[in-house]
This record gives sequence, structure tokens and C-alpha cells, in this order.
Amino acid sequence: MKTVKPSVLKNQIRQIKDYIITDEIDIPEWDSYTGIHTRPGEIILDDKPHEIMKVGSRWYAGYDDTRFFDSSVTVPDEFDGKKFYLFLNFGGESIVRVNGNFIGGQRMEVKEYYNFRS
Repeated sequence: MKTVKPSVLKNQIRQIKDYIITDEIDIPEWDSYTGIHTRPGEIILDDKPHEIMKVGSRWYAGYDDTRFFDSSVTVPDEFDGKKFYLFLNFGGESIVRVNGNFIGGQRMEVKEYYNFRS
């Protein structure tokens, strides 16, 4: 094992301070509805009623169904000038939009002995 130079270690510690989570905003409820995602930016909603989902709620979407989640968050003034991250944990594929703009997505693959997300 090679020892890191103290100056290098000090620089690494200084850089990581920007990524330490100091505050959180919980999103307690989500409006959820189902439909079909036909192409980027286009969805067709079905006639099923919307559901209010909370953390830990169980939901189902069939093979060709898509379940949509919608919520609003007000970022408090004390977050001004800070970096913040959106952490979502869905069990399947997701497309994430903020203010209507695509910001990312994820997919989950189930293998014989493990699951992984990309």
C-alpha cells in the first residue's frame, strides 16, 4: 500500500466538502396516473383515476403500461447558492423531467442472481 502525500489528501478533503449532504427536502406525496408513452414528449393517458402515492406505496404497471408520477417542490431560500441533487429510487425504467425538461433516466435489469441499475 502506498501512502498518499498529505498535501494530496488535504486537497481531496477540501474538494469533497462541496458534495456533503447537509439538508434534505422530502417529497411526501406524488400524483400518479397511467397511460402509454408513445414517443419522446408524447403520452396518452388512460381513463383510470389518478392515485396519491406516498413513500413505500406499492403500484403496478402492466407490460405496455406506463405509470407517471408528478409532484411539486418549492426549494427554500436557504438553498440559494448550494448544489442540490434529486435522488429517486424506482423499481424499473424511468425518465426524469424537471420543469418539463429531460434530466436523466434509469433502467433496472433483473438477472438470475442480481439486479442492477444503469
